[in-house]
Amino acid sequence: MAKPPKIKKDKFVDNLLASRWFYLAIFPFIVIYFYLNRSILHFSIELFCITMGVSLLILTAFFYWRYFNYKEYYKWLLIEYGVFWISVGYLLIVVAFRFFVMIPFQLLIIKTSDSNETHYVSCKITNIDTRKRLIYYDFMGNTTRFHYDFAIDTPYTFKRNYAVEISVRKSLWDTYLVSSEKLVHN
Repeated sequence: MAKPPKIKKDKFVDNLLASRWFYLAIFPFIVIYFYLNRSILHFSIELFCITMGVSLLILTAFFYWRYFNYKEYYKWLLIEYGVFWISVGYLLIVVAFRFFVMIPFQLLIIKTSDSNETHYVSCKITNIDTRKRLIYYDFMGNTTRFHYDFAIDTPYTFKRNYAVEISVRKSLWDTYLVSSEKLVHN
């Protein structure tokens, strides 16, 4: 990569990515996302589109603002790297940022499910991974898993004789919040 001519360089992103505090600040959000995500089932396409749209809107406003503060630098980047690679990088950032946008939506889903009635659903076991100690089951066409802590001698007969009973509460956008999972004999 050639050095840009005497242009004022935008060092905000470089400084942000070089900072250890940035990664320390991101880590709790990643943990919160995965903790909240494991109890919510059946994410709809509407929710995906909403979170991608919000993410796209926030990051477009941010990069638009950065572009007008450092116009010459970003023009040079477009010439140096090309529109295709800049667009690919931008889309990757939008997808990554979507996970941070998803956290408030997950909290909203959990809060609205509290007022709904609990339903018990029996789900067919689709697979058992004895190495990772996971039981996979089917809920509304989506495969979900949970961890088990006992010995399974013959996974095939276990899969035939047992089902997973989950208690769920319906929430926004056709999502379901799982309260509990247990094995029941067929």
